[in-house]
Amino acid sequence: MAKLNINGRTHDIEVEPDTPLLWVIREQVGLTGTKYGCGVAQCGACSVHVNDEVTRSCSVQVGSLKPSDRIVTIEGLVDRLASGAEGMGGGRRAAMRLLPIRTDHGGGSIAQTHAETER
Repeated sequence: MAKLNINGRTHDIEVEPDTPLLWVIREQVGLTGTKYGCGVAQCGACSVHVNDEVTRSCSVQVGSLKPSDRIVTIEGLVDRLASGAEGMGGGRRAAMRLLPIRTDHGGGSIAQTHAETER
């Protein structure tokens, strides 16, 4: 059993130690904002923050993490932005528009904001 701190909440997870963090986040915890992309830690679709460092969750085995490690997914980032945006009349929906969305699907540098894609 692994104990993981994801978005400030502790989760007791029963998986094999070599299970990729990505699958625990998506299938065990139910947070689907972190995506499967290339599976070889190149595209960034599976990026999360572990102890404030950007990490490709498809290449991190659950057994390599400690209970004290702080894992933050895109949902956790949105919640942080939303709490800051509340005071500006925004909230969670406004915060989502601030997050960049990858549109190139392959290692380039093209990024758009949610607001641009809604036009």
